[in-house]
Amino acid sequence: MKYIDEEETEKMKIVAFTTQPPVSPAEPGCPRLFSLCRELAREHSITLLCPMGNAEPSTLDNLNSVYTRCISIPSEPEAQGMRQRLHTLSLSSVLDPRVRNPQFVSLIQDMLDRAFNEFPDENGSDAGVADVILARSLDSSFFIPARLRSRTVLDLVDSTSMLMRRSAPFQKSLQKKITTLLEAHCRLSLEKKTVAEFPAVITISQHDAKNICGDSLSETHNVSVVRNGIDSRWFAPDASGERTIPPLPAAPIILFSGVMDYEPNTDAALFFAEEIFPLIRQKNTNAQFWIVGKNPPPAVTALNDKPGIRVTGEVPDVLDYILQCRVAISPLRMGSGVKNKVLQGLAAARPMVITSLSAEGIPVEDNKHLLIRDKPESIAAAIIELLNNDALAERLRLTGRSLLEQEYSWKASAHIVNELLYKVAESGLY
Repeated sequence: MKYIDEEETEKMKIVAFTTQPPVSPAEPGCPRLFSLCRELAREHSITLLCPMGNAEPSTLDNLNSVYTRCISIPSEPEAQGMRQRLHTLSLSSVLDPRVRNPQFVSLIQDMLDRAFNEFPDENGSDAGVADVILARSLDSSFFIPARLRSRTVLDLVDSTSMLMRRSAPFQKSLQKKITTLLEAHCRLSLEKKTVAEFPAVITISQHDAKNICGDSLSETHNVSVVRNGIDSRWFAPDASGERTIPPLPAAPIILFSGVMDYEPNTDAALFFAEEIFPLIRQKNTNAQFWIVGKNPPPAVTALNDKPGIRVTGEVPDVLDYILQCRVAISPLRMGSGVKNKVLQGLAAARPMVITSLSAEGIPVEDNKHLLIRDKPESIAAAIIELLNNDALAERLRLTGRSLLEQEYSWKASAHIVNELLYKVAESGLY
């Protein structure tokens, strides 16, 4: 397979668009749009539109190293008054364009239209009309003017309707369970409608594509699966830059990472701390549970008061903490898409214990690359085994690391996106 920098390619003018703030590669989570554009920018010029008002200077430096131009868009005001009541009364999704602020939608559409029609050259001068748009997320799709949709590749990433449906059983009140299921139903309708409106749509896994398209997936020719990659720094954690296998600490540190105000991560942290970690401490009183990631809600922050638990909040680089742990975990009970924390743990050569849901979309096998367990007692027993059994821990971490090196590359993922962008640019009507 030839990649972007290995073949002669015609330079495209691409507008990258997302309604979500940029994520630094050093943070938990996945800077998917940034990582794909970093590869695409080897051959193409890219303008970025996204909210950047609260971005850290280091994040802005990363953006400027990839994009020809960065345009900050305002964040959407919260729905209030009549619009909020309309959402409730119409039984529609919170993402439905009909209940969004019309002035805000018009403003973003105008900004996107100008970015597309006034694309700069490398000197900052007007170079004419862009070739194609690469948009990220279902939410972003609603801001793309109808006249530009035929020139857009839409990366849905994951199926948020599947996330909502899976989170409903874990809501505390009956009312919340019902409203979450209703949101899942409405959002699935929006996902199906959106797939029909764009010439090329991307999901992160076959599971997500199947949830949206159902039995018609094989006949839905505009949907492609593009995996996440892993940055090379995860494979070369020392100063030499050479790919190395980092040592496995003896200290019984168990780590869970992620953006902690994301509901599946909040639920997983509380689930592990309350139902699993006490079982581990009964067998190993020195065991520690580290929760690493920004924006922990009060319920997660309060776990700091429990023996053996450390909640770090935001850290400069999550990799530094992952390399200190003996076992990395992903005890998710709800969610969709591919769990980047699993890819990162395997790439950093950490023995892992994860739930079946956490394994979706990743070609891992139980007891070959990691351990897959779902019930609290079996999760605790698996972690205790990895804390005590050096041979098992060593075998799993080496096979898991090998899988990531062979299967996950941003260059390979960007190659697929590059082909889709070319097809849409060549065939799109404008």
